[in-house]
Amino acid sequence: MDAKESLNKGKPKQTVQSAHDSRCLFEYTFKAMGYYRVFFSSIIQFNSIVVRVVVGILIPDLALAVATITALEFSLNAALEVPLGRFADRFGRIPSAITGLFMIILGLLCMFAAALVESTALSTSLIYIDGILLGFGKPLYSGSVEAFYQSNLERYSSDLKEHTHQLEQSFILSGQFGKVIPTVAVIAAFGLIYWLHQYQLSLYAISFGALLYLINVCQLIRDSRYLGDLSIERRGSSRESFRFKQLLQLIIHSPTAKLSIALKFIAWVFLSLVLGYCLIAIGRQYLPSDESNRYFWFLVSFMLGFMTLGWYLRATWLVSFAKNRSNRFLVLFGLGLHALINILACLLLPVLPPVALVIFLFLYMSIFQVADGALQNLSINLMLKSVPEARFSEALSIQNIPAYLFMGVYSSYFAFYSDGAPRLQTIFSTCLVVALLGLVVFSRQWMCIVGPIRQQP
Repeated sequence: MDAKESLNKGKPKQTVQSAHDSRCLFEYTFKAMGYYRVFFSSIIQFNSIVVRVVVGILIPDLALAVATITALEFSLNAALEVPLGRFADRFGRIPSAITGLFMIILGLLCMFAAALVESTALSTSLIYIDGILLGFGKPLYSGSVEAFYQSNLERYSSDLKEHTHQLEQSFILSGQFGKVIPTVAVIAAFGLIYWLHQYQLSLYAISFGALLYLINVCQLIRDSRYLGDLSIERRGSSRESFRFKQLLQLIIHSPTAKLSIALKFIAWVFLSLVLGYCLIAIGRQYLPSDESNRYFWFLVSFMLGFMTLGWYLRATWLVSFAKNRSNRFLVLFGLGLHALINILACLLLPVLPPVALVIFLFLYMSIFQVADGALQNLSINLMLKSVPEARFSEALSIQNIPAYLFMGVYSSYFAFYSDGAPRLQTIFSTCLVVALLGLVVFSRQWMCIVGPIRQQP
């Protein structure tokens, strides 16, 4: 076996005897990927609600903690993405991902402890430890899990021509599974905060949210035992080296890979601004501190739109819509949706009364979820289409770096110069400008979005 073959093929854990076996394993992998991603996204949003409401709003003394942690976290993410992505490809994607999840759990528990202690110095130290753990943890699982599932999909689809389109848009189409799980997560988050707040125990929601990541750990252990991890199996069959410089040259010379990086960056700008800061900006700008009950309903509307109607449309309508559409059309469709909803936000936000604002936020976040589902998932598939399977994790790490650098710089500014969050109008106007620029860039590169099939430099 030459170097090229050793990079693109791993030694299977067990020999597949028939097309029926391949089809069954492909369908299992496809469904397992969908359920993992929906549980993982739901847990992230559960913790997003808890951290930003409990720490960012209900505890004024730690109002800047969210921005400070985010700045430190994403700065470390940008620095560690490539070395830890390479580590995952070389020594095992699932062990890497599980280690990262445990670091996330420990980080959230540090935040919980920081809010409990009375010493300001100790509290600040724990916040920075939290940021460091999140900074190391995210690069360990970022890309590793996607690489694990996609590599197994490719392994079992090699003889199944009917799954070609399913493989090309695997991250969108696998979203059809577990469509009610996000609804349960967001209702549980608000319900838990509301119930614990009655007993002055809101902080304990943070520790509960941290332990939810154990669900993802169990899913990965189960699927790796059943499917096998190609990155681990490859260690015993090949020692061929594929240097970082070669991978970087491959990405630089691939129009598809470069556009996938730009697409991921744009999608992360939307996510970081809207999900990262809207909740805090709404409370600070529109409601006085003594109207916490009304503010609670603003938050409920915001997250219910994102995680109930939005996720349902993403799991049903978007999946059906994507089956008959090209990748380039879906990219422009997602950017167009972002532009539309942010135009409406800029025009309507200053004049809407509180009740109408609650309804608008629900609808805004529902459409936002659909647009984000198209952009985020396509960016992953486009990158993985352009690089060898043996370097999936490292390639996705490179894809994340521009977005993480943006988040680190942006969050640092808000942590130290803007009281922890931007104004709401600034968020929506920035998203509008980015969406319009994205439409211009991707329209000019229309024929390059599909790009070449995976190749070697």
